[in-house]
Amino acid sequence: MPRESKKARIARAQEVYDLLLEEYPDAHCELEFADPFQLAVSTILSAQTTDERVNMVTPELFSRYPDSKSLASSTQNDVENIIRSTGFFRNKAKNIIGFARGVEAENIKVRCQVPWLNSRPCLALDERRRM
Repeated sequence: MPRESKKARIARAQEVYDLLLEEYPDAHCELEFADPFQLAVSTILSAQTTDERVNMVTPELFSRYPDSKSLASSTQNDVENIIRSTGFFRNKAKNIIGFARGVEAENIKVRCQVPWLNSRPCLALDERRRM
């Protein structure tokens, strides 16, 4: 079977997207967030738990740490205590603090674009697809 060209792959992806949009016109992300940074953090938290559970912990997390600067300067123990109910809280706390520190170190604005997301090591592929 010959390899599919990039142009054909893009056309096929667009066709699938159009069919999904037609079938599910009201589909949307269940995660609650105010900006792309909060969406990225919520997506990291969503691994192995429900969006409903993430939405229960993010109000406290984002009220205490509303942006990358404040989250980057947080302590892992404090973040762990806030997100404990999401499961795997130690790794998630380490990853979201590391993500925030990376955002701050690079002095960048978080974007919900695939090339940018693919360059972030703490956002696993399935999490990138959600965004």
